Amino acid sequence: MWIGRRDHVNKLADYLTTPQDDEHRIRILSMAGPGGSGKSHLFQHTYEDKECRAKFADRKYLRLTVTATECYPTLANLLTIELVKSCQQRGNDKTRITFDNLTKCSQTLSKMNAIAQEQVKESMAKANVSDPLIDALIQLGVFGIELYTNAAVAQSIQKFVKSRPELIDSAIGYFKKYADIFSKETFFERELTTRLRKDIGTALAESLVKDVETALNHEPGIDPHLSNLLLVFDNFERYVDIIDTFIFQNLVPALRRSNFYTTIVVLGRDPFETSSTYIIGVGSKVLSGVFDSSQELHLTEFDEEEADSFLEQRGIKDKSEREKICKEFGRYPYILNAVASLSPGGMSAQANRAFFIRTCYWLTPQQQDWIRTLAFLDKVEVGTIKKMLPSEDAKKVYTWFVEEKSLKDPSPGPFMVNKLLRRCIMTDIKNEEESLYNKLRSRAKEAMQILTADKE
Repeated sequence: MWIGRRDHVNKLADYLTTPQDDEHRIRILSMAGPGGSGKSHLFQHTYEDKECRAKFADRKYLRLTVTATECYPTLANLLTIELVKSCQQRGNDKTRITFDNLTKCSQTLSKMNAIAQEQVKESMAKANVSDPLIDALIQLGVFGIELYTNAAVAQSIQKFVKSRPELIDSAIGYFKKYADIFSKETFFERELTTRLRKDIGTALAESLVKDVETALNHEPGIDPHLSNLLLVFDNFERYVDIIDTFIFQNLVPALRRSNFYTTIVVLGRDPFETSSTYIIGVGSKVLSGVFDSSQELHLTEFDEEEADSFLEQRGIKDKSEREKICKEFGRYPYILNAVASLSPGGMSAQANRAFFIRTCYWLTPQQQDWIRTLAFLDKVEVGTIKKMLPSEDAKKVYTWFVEEKSLKDPSPGPFMVNKLLRRCIMTDIKNEEESLYNKLRSRAKEAMQILTADKE
């Protein structure tokens, strides 16, 4: 039985029900909320609920989803792997699209990148250059044409050298030095490679639209009653830097020229207009008639009644116990579900790790390191952060932690990591590396002693 969120469910269902016309061929809906607030589950429930589906059945949606539970370094990989995966999941839509055109683009890019990397290696050898960083970048495909044509070159490279931030400038220098490889006309042959070299984003967008048009024109294996595209970007914060510009500069224009209507739903921690660097940089006018921020859905934690019903449904029959759980762990659905699922003996080592991954998957590797360290603190504030993370900007880390609402303990007392998450992190570190566990516990104790002394 579905618990709560009826207003959100009805608003989403109504949005999906609203018909489109040629002046509104594309529309974008944003659903925002902290990690663990239940955005994905709410969308899934609304889409599959019989009563809701009855409302928008005549919209005849072909649903495609990008979830990005993995990390993809390039746009082509993200689109190809995720959309194919989406169609392989045999849901109510019975969608089985092969994405022939999009796959050809991805395969061609891989071949082009391989050749380019070989030429980089040869150029380095001739110049008698030996640099472990460049070798690592080559192995990771950073010299590929797709990343080079991305405006955020520095950001793209930074993903691959997080452990050595001081080398970013050097990497960019090398990258630009050998980028002329991609400008050689002789390097590219045939129509597709020429298109990719000229404008990768447009080539990928047009290929995707062509594949969808083929499917909606009743490709074998596709439900013949489908006629419109429902494109869902889930966990948007994980890949916004890869796909952001592509959506607005390439995909939206291509969809405007298509023979079907498109509804895009963006699920992310932050509202769409603040998470999209493209909107921030260019201005909201670029999405006139496409995106209306007043229709955004915002999810927070459950209210008291919803949380109580949620826990009762999951087998916590004692009301005082339910109240205790909410007070101690907060009212975010995912956290509550984890607490309700705990066995008397607690979580296994595997469950501990899985809970951390699920709770913190949207964080960057650096932020995951922060939270794993801060979990040892009984009080998170600038002074204690300085002790625990001496090489970091303590004010920056503190601001980040305060804004990550679902990671904080809900109690009115001092800021600290959510008790269940804290317990999981500390247990996981102790199981994996007890020496590190002892080191962090000792450092946290010192931090609290210093804090107490300063206040006295």
